Amino acid sequence: MYYCEKCKVKVAGNFEHCPLCSGCLTGDVSKEELFPDIPPEKPRRLLLFKILILCSAIAVSVCFAVNASIAGQSWWLNYVLAGLASFWLVFGIAAKKRENPVKAVLWLSIMTSLLVLLWDAATGFHHWSVDFVLPVLYVCAIAATIILALFLCLKPQDYIFYLVLNICFGMIPLILYLFNVLNVVCPSAICAAVSIITMSALIIFKGNALKEELDRRLHI
Repeated sequence: MYYCEKCKVKVAGNFEHCPLCSGCLTGDVSKEELFPDIPPEKPRRLLLFKILILCSAIAVSVCFAVNASIAGQSWWLNYVLAGLASFWLVFGIAAKKRENPVKAVLWLSIMTSLLVLLWDAATGFHHWSVDFVLPVLYVCAIAATIILALFLCLKPQDYIFYLVLNICFGMIPLILYLFNVLNVVCPSAICAAVSIITMSALIIFKGNALKEELDRRLHI
């Protein structure tokens, strides 16, 4: 490393003169890089992905062994496979949309809605999906969007459109109630109330931003 006798400083890099006083330098050129390469961190997501794959393989293998070894049982392994497929579908959407959390919440809400409806229909449609899961899911989606917007200090244009869509989904239980699809009304009533209150607050406090965002998105 070079050294400036006048400034009493060491100079890294290949300089002919001191960058401070333009005086002569003594010593040899530094063999160390001025900006050394920083080794990239090992992606932890890849390790998590591998662990989940291993756990899925173990679960399928164990369930297959148990199901096949006990005579007279139906192949409940099919439900395990369907559950794992549902998990990987939801996990894949969450991983793909991780750069935009509020958008990920919307996509997860949509996909989870479809999955629970399919599960309920495949098991005889006992109304647990529309009576309980969908109302709770939509309330959680609205709350998650608001919390993320506050926690991440998002601008209105970054979350309002997705919040409006979640509110619209929150009105689905009310529509199901009007068409006499529900057996249990209370969760859907709470979900509809939360949706109406959230939309009212959005119009009152963020009305201009809401109008601008809808104009931009829908080209009204």
